[in-house]
Amino acid sequence: MKGKKLDSPLLAAILIIWGMIIYPTVSAFSSQEDAPVITTATAKQSINDYSIKTDNNKLGLHYRGPFWAG
Repeated sequence: MKGKKLDSPLLAAILIIWGMIIYPTVSAFSSQEDAPVITTATAKQSINDYSIKTDNNKLGLHYRGPFWAG
């Protein structure tokens, strides 16, 4: 029966702490004043660079294999 005295204050403290975490998060995502407004559509630029670039990188695999004996 000793632990029953602390149940209510601890539950209240937990609810306050979670409220302090959840409320700012929810209010930040539900703000309507910062919503972006699209005014005009811009024309897309066509990119005609479909060339394949050659790979100039070489792997330096000059090490002894971990399963080779000797």
